[in-house]
Amino acid sequence: TIRWKVEGYSWIKSKKPSELFDSPELFGIGDLSVGIRCYPGGKTQEDSDWSSVFLLIFKGSATFEVEFSLKMLSQNPDTPDVSRRGTGRIVGGKFFSETAQSCLWGWTKFASREQAESRCKDDMIVFELCLSLWSDQMVAKHTGNAVALGSSDRAQLGTDLAKLLQRSEHTDVALLPAGKDRGDALRAHRIVLAARSPVFKQMLFGAPMREVAANSEVQMTDVEPEVASLFLHALYTDEIKEDAWDDDDMMCHLFTAFHKYQVDHLMNRCEARIIALISKDVVAERLMMADLLDSPRP
Repeated sequence: TIRWKVEGYSWIKSKKPSELFDSPELFGIGDLSVGIRCYPGGKTQEDSDWSSVFLLIFKGSATFEVEFSLKMLSQNPDTPDVSRRGTGRIVGGKFFSETAQSCLWGWTKFASREQAESRCKDDMIVFELCLSLWSDQMVAKHTGNAVALGSSDRAQLGTDLAKLLQRSEHTDVALLPAGKDRGDALRAHRIVLAARSPVFKQMLFGAPMREVAANSEVQMTDVEPEVASLFLHALYTDEIKEDAWDDDDMMCHLFTAFHKYQVDHLMNRCEARIIALISKDVVAERLMMADLLDSPRP
């Protein structure tokens, strides 16, 4: 995990709105160079009660899909980190959306001044960045050291796990979506579910929950069978099937399921796709869903 320690916070916090400072390069792959930009007094006067924090592209020409998490770490065990996530695309050295292109991507209201103060220790605040990139040619994830994985290798892994799921080989847990009994259950592997979802991990391996027992059942009564099947396929393969990818309503159902089971990177992927598919006919409904699930966009 990449961490950027910012010393001298007592001086930094006195900066006025629009005054900024940048980190050194924190991540690099090929000609892409990425860091963090911080406006301690807010990016604009309207944000003066907040610290504005952004992911910053120093340079780069390639095109990538991107997911990232950015945290202001707490140095007090009783105080949680301030954490934000984003997903989208980098095109020609800029973050790209339907409406804008910019070398910055982040939050004008990342953390309030009070939140920043409470996470400061020894006159220092600490940011943590985790960045994932992929394209048609490669997948890269930076967690301290850059690692490149060929897309064919990644596809083969997904294919093998999909076969394991399809054949129900050595399964040891049953998922029961809405309206289904044990005879129609979706069979799965506890270790795969736990590796992919912290919620499943707690259910299946964290006593004293009833699901801990071998060959147990997990009730998914708020998830329709078709959604549950697509959800499980995505957990095993890290892919969302094409028919679902082009179906706005199905993407919303999958987003809700990934949100509930805390599969963050697939939730973020669904979120970006929902925004890409949104129309004026459903925008109010989508805003209500985002409010219900507390899912703000950067």
